[in-house]
Amino acid sequence: MTETNWTDLETRGFIHIPRFLSEDEVTSLQRIYESSNKNDWMGRETIKEKCSAIVAAVTKETSTQVDFVMGGAYFSAKSGANFGWHQDHESYYYTQDHLNYLNFYIPIIKPARESTNVSLLPFDRMRQYSPEFLVSRRGLGAARLRKYFNKWFLIDDWSNGIRVLSFDVEKMVETPLLAEGDLLLLRGDMFHCTQDTETHRVSLSIRMLNTQSILSLKKFTHFSFVKVYMMARRRGLFDNILRCFIDAGKSQMTVGEAFQLMEVRKKQSGVTKSSVPAFLFRLGKCWLRCRWSRY
Repeated sequence: MTETNWTDLETRGFIHIPRFLSEDEVTSLQRIYESSNKNDWMGRETIKEKCSAIVAAVTKETSTQVDFVMGGAYFSAKSGANFGWHQDHESYYYTQDHLNYLNFYIPIIKPARESTNVSLLPFDRMRQYSPEFLVSRRGLGAARLRKYFNKWFLIDDWSNGIRVLSFDVEKMVETPLLAEGDLLLLRGDMFHCTQDTETHRVSLSIRMLNTQSILSLKKFTHFSFVKVYMMARRRGLFDNILRCFIDAGKSQMTVGEAFQLMEVRKKQSGVTKSSVPAFLFRLGKCWLRCRWSRY
């Protein structure tokens, strides 16, 4: 890691660190994946220490600042983890800040380096083909790239917008060849997709955010079809954030404040999950307040 060029995170949007985890650490994660307690990776101090070392270097050498582990999940190519070109959606909906959001992507089961990787659109290649597009998507999320009738389209799942792109996305693609235990560190606004599903690849994805990122209620209640659908599915999280705004009577707060208020709510009333109609009613009510009242 001493030879890592950390500024690549800003100029390219990603960093590939081979052999980030030792063979013993990979074996440990494989056992955890096969067990019933898949979140037990959090208890592996060596992994946490290595991630902390990455964060320390990134925050020192780049403008990206993260300080909180949002969580981790396993993605298995054989279990449906086959994603087209996109910028992450859910994380952008609850942070509104993908400049200060990192994805620690670590394959733990990977039979072949050449297959079932993550393909990327590096910032420097994007800058070469369309500087305007790179600037327009900087720090954002909740978008997809799709090819129809030999044309590439941007589908913006934040604004419900669709635009035709003037460049060929496939000319910008780079696919780092990953082995078990490698780290692919991605900034939140990186466009990426699944290379293929030809092998049984399982990866651990650890997400970190910045608790000082500003959440705006007006942005939070901004409607798009995909956003409302995803928020309703994950209303345990999004409804609690919405209630934090309501209880605090604020139009904006930091992500850290929201999480602290969620913990207070949890201790006072336990874990609650509203029905979909109740959540959508509350969301719509706040949407109206944001546009026609003091919010």
